Amino acid sequence: MPHIPAKDCSLYYTRQGQGEPLVLISGYLCDHVYWRAVVANLSKSYQVISFDNRGVGQSTVGAGIVSIQQMAEDTLQLLDQLNLDKVTLVGHSMGGMIAHQLALLAPKRIKHLILYCSRPHITAQSAFTMKTFLNLHHNSTEPVLNTRLILPWVMSERFFDNEARVEQLLELTAQNLYPMTPEIQEQHYHALCKHDLRTELANISVPTTLLMGSADLLVPPALSHWMAQQIPMARYHLIEGAPHSWHLEQPDAFNQSLQAILKEVP
Repeated sequence: MPHIPAKDCSLYYTRQGQGEPLVLISGYLCDHVYWRAVVANLSKSYQVISFDNRGVGQSTVGAGIVSIQQMAEDTLQLLDQLNLDKVTLVGHSMGGMIAHQLALLAPKRIKHLILYCSRPHITAQSAFTMKTFLNLHHNSTEPVLNTRLILPWVMSERFFDNEARVEQLLELTAQNLYPMTPEIQEQHYHALCKHDLRTELANISVPTTLLMGSADLLVPPALSHWMAQQIPMARYHLIEGAPHSWHLEQPDAFNQSLQAILKEVP
C-alpha cells in the first residue's frame, strides 16, 4: 500500500496521471476518497496526488494532531518523499488552511495556491457548528446517520432533488473501511479552533486563487472575498449556487472551473 513516513506518522496517498503535479488536500472529516469523482478527469492532464491527513482514513495519527501547521509540515514531507519540487495545491476547507500555512512555510515549493471554500480562521458560529457535529459523533456510532445530519450544511438544496445521488453518497459513507473516530475528530476540531492566520495573509507570496461558492453555508463568501483583498497575488472566483462541497455535488462542473483556473498561472 502507498504510504510515506512523515515525522512520527505514516501518510497514505494516491498518485494518478502524468504531467504537472497537482496536490489535493482534504477538508475536515474527509479522506482522499472524497476527491475520487474529480481525480479521474483531472489525471488526464495532471499528475494528481491525493492523501489522507494525519489520523484520517489510512494515515496513522502518530503522537496526535496538535495544529494546522503540523499537518502542513506533514504535507511538505509528502512532497519531499515524492520528489515533487514545485506543485499546485488545491485545499478544500480545512485543507485550504493547511495549504496556506504551507505557502508560508515553503513558498518556493508552490506554483499556484488554490483555496477552495476555505478561511484563515474559525468563526464562533463555525466553531459552534463543528462542536455540534462532534457531540453527535460522540453519541452515535452510525456513520451514515452522522453523514445525513451533515449533508444539508455542505450540499445545495438542488442536490437533494436527486435521490439516487444522495443515496450514492450515503453508500460511500457506509462502505468506508476507515471511518474517523470521535477522538480524532476532536483533535482536528481543537487544531482548527486555535488556528488563525488573519495577520499573515499579506505574507503569502505565491499566486493564489480563492474559489468560493455563493451557497456555502459554512464559509461566508464575504470572508473569502476579504481574504482575497489581503493576499497580494490573489484572484477571487465566486461560483453562483455552489455549496461548500461542490466537488462532491457537481464534479464535472467543479473540474471545468478548476481547470480554467489552473490555466491562469502558466
